[in-house]
Amino acid sequence: MTCLIAKNVSAADVFPVFKTGPIEVVIPTNTPHLLAYSLSEKEGTNLIYRSTGQIFTNAAEGHIQSKAEGFSGSTDRSTPWKVITELLAVNQEGNPEAKTRALFSSGSQKSLDEIYNKTEIKERFQSMGSSITNMQALMWHQSGEPDGGLFVYTKYFFRSGRSSVLPLYMVKQGEKYELVSKTMSQNLTNNMQNNIMVFLQSANTTRRTISK
Repeated sequence: MTCLIAKNVSAADVFPVFKTGPIEVVIPTNTPHLLAYSLSEKEGTNLIYRSTGQIFTNAAEGHIQSKAEGFSGSTDRSTPWKVITELLAVNQEGNPEAKTRALFSSGSQKSLDEIYNKTEIKERFQSMGSSITNMQALMWHQSGEPDGGLFVYTKYFFRSGRSSVLPLYMVKQGEKYELVSKTMSQNLTNNMQNNIMVFLQSANTTRRTISK
C-alpha cells in the first residue's frame, strides 16, 4: 500500500501531500442548501464543477497532525497543508495574537484588528479555536481570481462532537502560502464555494468526488 503522507525535514512532522491536477466535483442536485448553479455544468441529476486542484478520497490522506501527535509547531509554509497544520496548532493554543497574525497576509491584518481589539469578540474567537480537537484536509481548487489564490476546504472537529466544513482562502507570496481574511460572502463567490462546502459537509467520502 502506498502511503500518501509526506515527511518534512523533521522526522516528527508529517503533512498531507500537496498535489495539483485537473479535478471534478460531482454534486447531486438534491443536496440540501445548494444555491444557483453558477460555474457548473449539469449532467443528469448532478452538478459538475471542473477546476485545477486536489481532492482527498479518504480521511487518512487528509489527516492534519496536531502537536499532541508530534507536530513541532512551525513549518516553512511551502504548501497550503503546512499552513493548515500550523493553523490547527495555533487554534488549539487558543489563537494567541502574534502566532495567528503570522499566518495571515499583510492585507488581512486590519480584519484581525477587528477581532483582537474587541475583548468579547477576541474571547469568543479564542474559545472556539481551543475547542477544536482535530482537522481534516478535504480539497482545494484554484479561485480564478487575479491574485492566483486557492480555496482550501478543511473539516473542523470540536469537543462538543460536532463538525463543520469551511473554505479558507490562500495566496502564495514568494515561496510561502498565506491565509487571506475574507468575509463568508466573499468566500462564496458565484455560489460555487457554498455548493462545494455544503456537499462536503453532508457527503459520504466514497461518493464525494471524482478526480482525474
